[in-house]
Amino acid sequence: MIKRAEIAKDTLHKHSKTFSFASFFLGDETVNKVARLYSFCRAVDDIADEGECIGIARKNLNSISKDLELGMSSNEITSDFLLLASECNIDVHAARELLEGVMCDLDPVIMIDEQALDHYCYQVAGTVGLMMCPILGVTDSNALMYACDLGKAMQLTNICRDIHEDALRERIYIPQTLLQVGITKEPTKKKEEMEMARACQKLLLRADILYEKAELGLAYLPLRSKICILVASRLYKAIGTKLLKKNCRYWEGRVFTTRSEKIILAVRMLLSLWVNPKFWIKKPYAKDKM
Repeated sequence: MIKRAEIAKDTLHKHSKTFSFASFFLGDETVNKVARLYSFCRAVDDIADEGECIGIARKNLNSISKDLELGMSSNEITSDFLLLASECNIDVHAARELLEGVMCDLDPVIMIDEQALDHYCYQVAGTVGLMMCPILGVTDSNALMYACDLGKAMQLTNICRDIHEDALRERIYIPQTLLQVGITKEPTKKKEEMEMARACQKLLLRADILYEKAELGLAYLPLRSKICILVASRLYKAIGTKLLKKNCRYWEGRVFTTRSEKIILAVRMLLSLWVNPKFWIKKPYAKDKM
């Protein structure tokens, strides 16, 4: 178990710099559990992203889904996730919904409208927020939808940051209702540039609304988890802010935050945490419209 946790922590550090940084504020036991969950989610993503044969990838994902339904697996990572789910009372149904969303990426992706994108974001990221809740010490079901919103916000940020890379894989997550032209590797016409930038901006502003709303859920978290998720949330949001400052010219290079920027933002978050009542006063979730 110790070896599996260490491998999982290495995976978290290698592939998720932002959450790896934020996890500093958690205790070792919680970090290990978060890393084990991340390791499973990462393995699922890698099957869809790195496999050369779509048929084999689909078969492997279906196999994991069946293992989750049976509650047992010969695969080390899936078996460890099932053990983690038992230890922390994680809803395995959320993991199966994650798999359904990831399997959509095996075929060329075209999002018809914003509702379709919202559903996809729920499947591949909102579900992760739901699975994180028991690990982070959530005991009130009112927190679940806030966690789901945070996952969707982070996914929207990823989508806007990775438009170029996703287009090369025939994955167009920008809703067609926001576009009149197709996504290209490097837009050359001013009209195309403006339209793509405008669509990207709209999604980032939608993400900001979700980030803001999700922060109300922090009141349901224990202190260390509250700090960790606040830092992770604000760091992810900062990526979108930097992209907005570039006028959403996603084709000019991948946007990220440096370690020094992460430290500065984390310090600011810690200072704001103690004086903002929304992080401490619990409010019931109110559903809004897309």
